[in-house]
Amino acid sequence: MESIRGLVGNKKIQVGFVIVVFIIIAIIGLYMGLKGFSSNMKKNNSVYKPDTVFFTLYYVDWCPHCLTTKTVYEEVQGNWDGKKTKGGLNIVVRQIDCTDETQTHIVNGKEITSFPTIFFDDGINDQVEFMSKCEYKTFTKFIEDMTENI
Repeated sequence: MESIRGLVGNKKIQVGFVIVVFIIIAIIGLYMGLKGFSSNMKKNNSVYKPDTVFFTLYYVDWCPHCLTTKTVYEEVQGNWDGKKTKGGLNIVVRQIDCTDETQTHIVNGKEITSFPTIFFDDGINDQVEFMSKCEYKTFTKFIEDMTENI
């Protein structure tokens, strides 16, 4: 009994004991943290898929090119808006008048450098700009290409 009291009273042994306990607690904490991280990685391993994709025409009402594009775009909109992608996502084809102050919340933050501008937005990646002459055939191809794998 005296020998145990002597060991417990020894400062070096007390410090060593505290260090060993601290290391054990740190190892347990690290193990639990990594286990939780691994569990979260498994939960988040699925790929995020939006439920809606947007094709948006940004235009101004005083631009002659916008008015021409708008005519074609309205035909596209009539045939594609509300349809589903091959993956089952909703397709929304919309027009935003950039001179309409009630629409500024949609326009802000977009990299619109000229009018008209048409963007595809899937809610995951950056927007993809339609960079071709706005004809029904080319725009339909753009929609098909952009929605093929989502």
